[in-house]
Amino acid sequence: MTIYPTELMVLGLWLVAPALLLGLLVLYAVHARFGQRMGLRPWRAASLLVVFGIAFAALILVYAPAGTARSLGLRDIRILGWQTYWAPVGFMAQLLALPVALWLGRGR
Repeated sequence: MTIYPTELMVLGLWLVAPALLLGLLVLYAVHARFGQRMGLRPWRAASLLVVFGIAFAALILVYAPAGTARSLGLRDIRILGWQTYWAPVGFMAQLLALPVALWLGRGR
């Protein structure tokens, strides 16, 4: 079975998308609670979260030690009778990207 580069990219985005949506919800909650005090610009922070989240996920997948492959790899789950995949690497990448996006997303 051959996987083409576009299929691999779509699969990678599918694995990062749930964590990215959760990260954007957390960013929205932080902005609603502390946005004025922090001087947070929500669109800048959201775009930085997307860029850094995808970049951190790619870096983790490429440069992670071989021993972490079992804990970071794909997992099969069933949602309402539908089989799909998820990967903890997306959530780890968003956890790393959120402070960076909050710090760089502040305005002047």
